[in-house]
Amino acid sequence: FGASFAFIGPLKLAHMWFPSSKFGLLAALTQALGMIGAAFGEAPLAYIIEHVGWRDTLFWITGYFVILAILIVVFVRNHPPNYKPKAHKHITSVKEMFKGLLLVLKNPQTWYNGLYVGFLYGVLQAFGELWGVSFLMEKFNISKTDAAGGTSFIFIGWAVGGPIAGWVSDMMKRRKPLMILSPIFGLIVMLFILYLPNLTVSWGYLLMFLLGFSNGGVGISYALSAEINRNYVSGTSIAFANMSSILIGAIFQPFIGWMLDLNHSISGISGQVGYSLQDYDTALIILPVSFVLSLIFAFMVKETRCKCYE
Repeated sequence: FGASFAFIGPLKLAHMWFPSSKFGLLAALTQALGMIGAAFGEAPLAYIIEHVGWRDTLFWITGYFVILAILIVVFVRNHPPNYKPKAHKHITSVKEMFKGLLLVLKNPQTWYNGLYVGFLYGVLQAFGELWGVSFLMEKFNISKTDAAGGTSFIFIGWAVGGPIAGWVSDMMKRRKPLMILSPIFGLIVMLFILYLPNLTVSWGYLLMFLLGFSNGGVGISYALSAEINRNYVSGTSIAFANMSSILIGAIFQPFIGWMLDLNHSISGISGQVGYSLQDYDTALIILPVSFVLSLIFAFMVKETRCKCYE
């Protein structure tokens, strides 16, 4: 719950402080920094926990958050000094907040964009954060550590591809072309990962990088979310897109587990369940399907040409 503010807040600040022509790049850069943390944060944290224990580690993290909060209070401002909101175009009460939320929910474009980013990001949330490690172990017969290293390439690819996609989108002053290309590219790479025979580990790692790289449409979708609704509810609109991306991926994770349990073909002597590569291929078919659904919704969102809806 607390971490949810860590992404929505910076995007709202970027929307307030910078011209809309830069928002695609800024949204992608914000996301890329998060992906760098996901890719490289776990190993140092595990090292610290091993040497000082989890309790002292949590105290250190708490102290870091306190310092970060103080720095935000001292240095961060909600809007530029010369910013003047238009009359009746800003929220000043709880009642107006709920009116703004209703305004966002009544816009069909909010739902199209939310479903687009949800199905696009859901693939990486289900595969990169959970099932990818065990799949790579089975497909390449490698250790858990090596498989975890392979999935980290997804987030590295995302950190590289996201800002590039955002920058290109801003330069073109178009959102839809790259939003359409993203799930197409992701679909091709995902099919290669799942069904291409005789892949070497090196090629598997490269495909993991490309899978993350192909997800650049997520950052563009967040930029679009700030442009399809009125300016004074842009934070709510961004938050809805973020919620959709997390929610669909959270549904995919147990669904894939259910599919694996339903079709598992290996049973150990002690009754433990194991999964073959064929079991993974069957259960993970939802991931290419998700890219197809994302592509459908990409065609349904409207082109904003990087201009905010006042």
